[in-house]
Amino acid sequence: IARRFVESYDWLGCQMLSACREIFHPDFSFSCSADPNQFSFAGVWIGLSGFQEFLDCFFDTFSRNRGILKPIYMVSQDRGVARFEDQVSFHGREMSAYWVNLHFHFCDGLLVRIDDEFDSLKMSRSLKQFQLEECC
Repeated sequence: IARRFVESYDWLGCQMLSACREIFHPDFSFSCSADPNQFSFAGVWIGLSGFQEFLDCFFDTFSRNRGILKPIYMVSQDRGVARFEDQVSFHGREMSAYWVNLHFHFCDGLLVRIDDEFDSLKMSRSLKQFQLEECC
């Protein structure tokens, strides 16, 4: 399930739910830990409609190449982690790769919660640098 989630994100981006809707528990939530003043997609997103809102916010800000992730999975019966580096572009400018840890929580064999932990400091610094360069 964790692999299917990551592969769907990697290959389909904002449309990932079309390929994996059935892996989610009815009480699913997605938590993205970051400063909401810097990242519009930070926060807790409830249900599949909330998760789609997260995807829409993320992909309104960034674009990314498909099929680039090389995750490492550590999974037990009811929890797991996918670790990988991702790379996105902001206004057509490629940012430095940043690390991501997706913490999966399973209930009844389905994804009930994901905690998205990523290098928000590195992304924030890159965004500030891009904004400074655009101003000058």
